[in-house]
Amino acid sequence: MEISLAGMSKSFVTVAIAAAVVLGGVKAYADNANDIEQFYGNNANVTWDSSPIVTAIGSQPGVFGGHTFTGWSIFAADTSPGSMDVFVSASTLAALPGAPSSFSVGDMLKLNGQWSPFHSLPEIAFSSVAASNNFINTLSTGNTVPAAPAFSVSALTSSGMGANYQPGSLSIAGYYLEITNAVITSSIGMTTLPSYNSNISSETFTIADSTGSMTCFDWTTSYSASTQLAGTPIGNGYTYDVFGFVSYNGTTGPMEFTPLAVVPEPSTLVLAGLGMIGGLLALRRRRS
Repeated sequence: MEISLAGMSKSFVTVAIAAAVVLGGVKAYADNANDIEQFYGNNANVTWDSSPIVTAIGSQPGVFGGHTFTGWSIFAADTSPGSMDVFVSASTLAALPGAPSSFSVGDMLKLNGQWSPFHSLPEIAFSSVAASNNFINTLSTGNTVPAAPAFSVSALTSSGMGANYQPGSLSIAGYYLEITNAVITSSIGMTTLPSYNSNISSETFTIADSTGSMTCFDWTTSYSASTQLAGTPIGNGYTYDVFGFVSYNGTTGPMEFTPLAVVPEPSTLVLAGLGMIGGLLALRRRRS
């Protein structure tokens, strides 16, 4: 007999989960992104098995901008709808059973890890300790990638970021997003995005469109994709479709947009010339 969870109360589901923990010892919840974000506390052991597809690579191991990055940060989305950041070091990935050696956009994943929000960014982290039962498996490759949801700056900032654990709110947390027709400017007169900079507090950027402006956090210390944008011309006259994600500075704000890739508008191509724009199509985060 099939039983649908759709009509069950949250309290009933919670009781069922508690019983499963008693019987099984290790917490293991099989859910989609929406369920994980709504129902489970920090460090809960969760299984994301709703066929999430990798939408972007925020960071990958390797040397970028003269800095060595040692981990993966990948954004993946399912149809719940929901999206999360999968964060794992290269050494932990190598120790997980059945784990791939690398990831690509379009990979379909199944994984078990710890629910670990960071800067209000929905995130799953991993332990190589055998008792954790953590794993990452690639089910298939080359899958159709969901389009990045497009927003204006005012739509992002007025949303308050949202989270799936806030019923009825607009959830943009954890998504690989697009801001169209945007201009990035520097408060200290920089004319290009920099390479890796360990003193990112000295970099103050703004991203703006016709609807408003917000902080643009060039998170080069954590995302290799941000570092790969080094040399991209910025300032008035350089207009881009900018791809990245939103997070909070700390736990309450302000909201910030971290760019991972930019695509120039035609006017920018004419102004700068293709040869002068470095790293614009980089599609490849964090805590290295």
